Amino acid sequence: MHFNCKHIVACAAVVCLAACSAKRNTWLSRNYQGLVSYYNVLFNGNEAFNNGLHAAGAACVNDYSHILPVYEFQSETAAKAADADMATALEKAHKLIQLHSITAKPKRKGGPQTERQKQFRAKGEYNPYVDDAFLLIVKANTVKHENNEAVRIAEHIAREFPTDVSNYEAKIWSAVAYTQMQQYVNAQSVLEGYDMDGLAPESLYGQYMAAYANLLLCQGKNAEAVPFMEKAVSDAPDKGRRLRYGYILAQLYRQTNRPEKAAPYFMAISRNMSDYDMAFAAKLDLATVASTPEQLAKAEKTLAKMQRDAKNADRLDQIYYSLGKLCERNHNVAKALECYSQSVEASVANTNQKGLSFLAMADIYIKRPQYIEAGLAYDSTVVYLNPDNLRFAEAKKQSERLAELVTLMLTIRTNDSLLRVAALPERERNNIIDAILDRQKREAEASEAARMYEETEGMSLTDYSGIMRNNSDQKWYFYNTVTVNAGKSTFIRKWGRRNDEDNWRRRDKSSVSVEEPDIEPDNVPADVSASDMEADFDGLKANRTPASQQASDGAGSQGPLTREGLLAGLPMTADAQALCRQQTEAALLESGTILFEELADTVTAARQLETLLQDYPDGRHRYRAILVLHKLYSAANDRSNADRIAHMLLNQFPHSTYAEYLRNPDFMQNLETQRLGREARYEQTYAAYLGGQYAEAAAMASAALTDTAESYMAKYLLVRALSEAKQGRAQPFRADLTAITAHYAGTPEDSVARLFIARLDNGHRPVKAEKYASPLAMAHSAEASADPADMPSYAYMPDTTHTVVCLVDNGNVNELIFRIADYNFTNYLVSDYGIAKRSAGAGKTLIAVTGFANMTEAMTYFYSLRDQSLWLETAGTQMPFIVVASDNNMRLLTTARQLDSYTPFFNKYYLKRE
Repeated sequence: MHFNCKHIVACAAVVCLAACSAKRNTWLSRNYQGLVSYYNVLFNGNEAFNNGLHAAGAACVNDYSHILPVYEFQSETAAKAADADMATALEKAHKLIQLHSITAKPKRKGGPQTERQKQFRAKGEYNPYVDDAFLLIVKANTVKHENNEAVRIAEHIAREFPTDVSNYEAKIWSAVAYTQMQQYVNAQSVLEGYDMDGLAPESLYGQYMAAYANLLLCQGKNAEAVPFMEKAVSDAPDKGRRLRYGYILAQLYRQTNRPEKAAPYFMAISRNMSDYDMAFAAKLDLATVASTPEQLAKAEKTLAKMQRDAKNADRLDQIYYSLGKLCERNHNVAKALECYSQSVEASVANTNQKGLSFLAMADIYIKRPQYIEAGLAYDSTVVYLNPDNLRFAEAKKQSERLAELVTLMLTIRTNDSLLRVAALPERERNNIIDAILDRQKREAEASEAARMYEETEGMSLTDYSGIMRNNSDQKWYFYNTVTVNAGKSTFIRKWGRRNDEDNWRRRDKSSVSVEEPDIEPDNVPADVSASDMEADFDGLKANRTPASQQASDGAGSQGPLTREGLLAGLPMTADAQALCRQQTEAALLESGTILFEELADTVTAARQLETLLQDYPDGRHRYRAILVLHKLYSAANDRSNADRIAHMLLNQFPHSTYAEYLRNPDFMQNLETQRLGREARYEQTYAAYLGGQYAEAAAMASAALTDTAESYMAKYLLVRALSEAKQGRAQPFRADLTAITAHYAGTPEDSVARLFIARLDNGHRPVKAEKYASPLAMAHSAEASADPADMPSYAYMPDTTHTVVCLVDNGNVNELIFRIADYNFTNYLVSDYGIAKRSAGAGKTLIAVTGFANMTEAMTYFYSLRDQSLWLETAGTQMPFIVVASDNNMRLLTTARQLDSYTPFFNKYYLKRE
């Protein structure tokens, strides 16, 4: 056969390819498969992975008001952006493993083998890049949040490639995957066992520290994460990682009160030009940590420059906020409040920033303290701040704490304004009303202009209405910063900042003349300040005419203000003025009490209460105000004022309980002794009833009713009534029940008495009880002398007398006994079942229902009682543990532990269960 050159080349190529097959393990095949793996498949896979990381970073929206996440792909939204690239990376990695893995053993040469040759033949994989493919699978799955798969492959690498670099890097990524699954113990275990053999490469040190810092940050252990993040910054693999880690470290320094360490990082990052958003945030953050005069001056200069930069027009809210923080650090609180207010005005889309600005204002107001302003600022904070903000829960709690106080203080302010305006001469009063109506007119014009603008751009009326609805609980429009600034920001976007003047839309205002309201200084009373006038404006607006009256005037409850409506809201009559003063007095007392007892602000609390005593010498709340003031001054160790208030109390309320206490320091102790005596007397009476001594119980109750405290009257009446019933006396039984319902309505005894009366009205009659010795009482008396070693075993005696035993939690035991007694009276009137109780230890009480002739009768009662709803009707009581025992076994059942030991016997012989 004739062969030409082409045939020879083709044959040579076939031979070479066969020699390079992954199924053969030769020097040539290993190098060929490694070459193809590295420069083709693995290269493309790593490129796709890096592109995916870049895509995730671009898609990650960094919230610089929070500690940044260590990895951008921790955000599931950002991770989605990397899906396509990660799919490509996984495809390449799987391709490399499937097509280029060499697991066949090399041919063994003759002669003895060296140790190196033995180790080589013991390998499971001969392509040096297969472990890198597995590592790529771990990394790509972690980015995709396929965390279980990432962990599984990392464990495979640890088994198959324990000494390769890929094993150490896979451990780091598996720790990240565990962290994403919130399996923090597993993540920590992986990281702590990372370098047990001491062979981990130094090149991965920064990655390891970043993963450990990430684990701690995700658990909220920010202070512990600082040293790990410091190492991550110094050993970051590239500039992008170093910038991000540095920013996180600066945030951690600031949060752990180390601003001097945070400032250099923020300053360095602020000069970075590769990430404008991060540089912008760093410039703002620098203002919050600047401490030295040079840093403060630099921060102020930087912020002023940023404020003038046109490309920051949509970020002015953040700039004003940082300026406010800078002013606070310079101890210029008034300027800080102005900056925060400007931040609120400038904030349109960034609601979280608006929430931060309101929170900063609230923090200042609460320290001053200005509780009305603080309460409203906290309210607005809750509306706008992201719920995942670390201070959201605190702001919400403060808002709730201050809600009642703000309402009370607004009541005081409103009523003061209304009374002041009502006391003015008619002309001056009309001047104020005219000014209010004129202001409303100008606001209406601005609102109409904003509405026209909103048809094409700006805040929609729907959005504005939503804000109004969210803040509809605020009483006064002008004290509701949220709604005021919502309108202002919309107006400014359309018309810019305008002077407060009529015809502001006209260039030439000379052609229109509008009469200004006549509020000249000489028409204002000398004792009324400008702030008082402003409060009067708002007080009048807050006290609008009721909706029904406004409707008759042609205006709805939210319609425009009218002269008639404002005048009708003024307290012009003596009765209306008296009502205002009563409301103010009550608000002064309650606000002072809240300030003292809940907010520990003794200064403001004392001012409120002292105002009440001064302005209301004959007020109905004077006594309570004096009590609170005396406690306040005593707690503050202000002996002078405490003595002054004590003398006031003794002079004005000499017969009060507190006056007796001041005269006799042992008075309260004596009262407690008397209370304990009354309680012990009642317990004795009640114990006599439970013990079957009905005549004695009735006599003891009758004696107590002649001289007992009012709080025990209903109790004694009920015990006497039940004792009379047990003696078969229906008329005294009904008489005492009727007395309870007539004089003690609403008490627990009243509800029980009404149930018994209803039974009597239905024809039931009490049956005289036979003398019956309670086995529970017998057990109690014998318990002290009984030797546990001599206790007989349980005996099954079904034909003897039995008792039903209920084990219940301590608490509403007496109420439960009354309900059981009612149940017995209703359903077993012809039977004489007694009820007894005793402590069973461990917070438990034994209630025994006695008098069953045999086991059958007791078990019938057991099943009936177990199914009743009385357990649920008794507050705080759940279905108890119930057993039936013959009286010969009862002396053994005196504790919860003994009842537990009785259960197997009860299940076997009574419930027929093995």
